[in-house]
Formats: sequence, C-alpha cells, structure tokens
Amino acid sequence: MRGLVFGSALVFVLGAAVVGAQQPPQATPAPSPATPTRPSFSGTWIQVQPGLGAGGQQVVVHTDKALSVAHASEGDGHRIAYKLDGTETSSTIRSHGMDIVTTSKAEWKDDRLVITSATIYPMPTLRTLNQTAVWWIDASGQLIVDLTQEMTGRPTETTKIVYRRK
Repeated sequence: MRGLVFGSALVFVLGAAVVGAQQPPQATPAPSPATPTRPSFSGTWIQVQPGLGAGGQQVVVHTDKALSVAHASEGDGHRIAYKLDGTETSSTIRSHGMDIVTTSKAEWKDDRLVITSATIYPMPTLRTLNQTAVWWIDASGQLIVDLTQEMTGRPTETTKIVYRRK
C-alpha cells in the first residue's frame, strides 16, 4: 500500500479499502499555530482613567462580525459601528450643529482589536483627526484602549484609557 502526503493529510491511493489489509502508521498532522483567544468587549463600561472623562460610560455590543459603541451625548447620543473583517465603514455623527464624518477599519491583531479612523471636522476650518485605537482586556478584566491621535495642526497624542465593567 502506498501513501501520498498532501499538507498534513495522508491520502491512501491503493488498497485502502481492502479488508484485513495492513495499514501503515497514520501520519500525525502538523500542529497549527494556536489561534489567540479573542475577548468579548460587550457590556457597559465605566471609564476610570484618565481623570478627564472618568465616570463616563459607554455601551459596547460585540458580535463575531461587528462592534458598536454608544454613549450619551446632547440630543440622541453618539453611536458608531465597525465591521471586524477589515472592511472600511463610514458613519456620520451630528454634533454641535455639524455633520462629522468618520471612516474606519477594524481588524484583529492576535487578541487585540485595532481600529483606525479618519474623522473630518468641517468647521471652523477643515481639520482631519487620524486615530488608532487598540482594544484589549487586561488580566483583571479591565478594557484597555491604547489611543494615538493626530490632528491637523496639533502634535500627536497618546493616551491609555482604562474602563471597568459595570
């Protein structure tokens, strides 16, 4: 009996169905790299750090395909949704009498969700805010968002935002 190896599967091409035929040893599939465990971000989260914004809360709904984030604000509040497959999404939020348009992409890098966004503020002068937000859950169950922001005419800012589950 002869066997051919394709990837990690062993395929027998002659006599595999013969009753009582002696079978060669089974090939052991090569171990696959461990798929990282991806956390669920669903829940109501209370900001604890930094001090500016502490106590504010946001509601996160996380499915296999999407993540939406909402928080209270003047009027109807703000909500933004992201597809988790790297597909670009666009959203418009009405704030302070202006339509603010954000284009985003979200994709997993191991056990962390990386969201890149470009937001255009039309007034008083046209400005663009570019953000990278890296979401992850620490060992104590807190939501950590490592945020880098670059805005037209301003220096780059990095902030670590910490939330606890309500």
